[in-house]
Amino acid sequence: MKKTLFSIFFLFCFLKMAHTESIQVVFNRDCEGQLVSHIVKAKKNIKVAIYSFTRFKVARALINAKNKGVKVELVVDGKQAEGEYGDKIIQLLNNNGIKPQLIFKEHGHMHHKFMIIDESITLTGSYNFSTNAAKLSDESLLIIDNKKIAQKFINEWQRLLK
Repeated sequence: MKKTLFSIFFLFCFLKMAHTESIQVVFNRDCEGQLVSHIVKAKKNIKVAIYSFTRFKVARALINAKNKGVKVELVVDGKQAEGEYGDKIIQLLNNNGIKPQLIFKEHGHMHHKFMIIDESITLTGSYNFSTNAAKLSDESLLIIDNKKIAQKFINEWQRLLK
């Protein structure tokens, strides 16, 4: 717990030095609602890197965004995507024109949990797009409105595709 609080404090201080326009932190049951709310507001593009994705509510929000003209791109941990619910989410996204890139690592996992919206808003934290995260676990989601920070996450997202 102390390590998590220290990490959040350190990140907060770093972001303040980066001249962030706004920072919002949400916890636990509020994470999914904030995530979906930001997806709905997207105008141009959404890039996602996610370890575990089993929430149909989030998948439907991404599909709705795509259907209104937002470019939606995902990278997902391949091992997690092979599970029963992960496979159903990937199939649903594929059937609706969103083609997630599955990342299979020889050692370890693609363990990121972030989303970049319109190249300016970054959502990141411990929150996976999973039922366990939405209903059971203690989770956090940091929402950062800063183009420079968003670009750093975009660079990492692009690195994952190499």
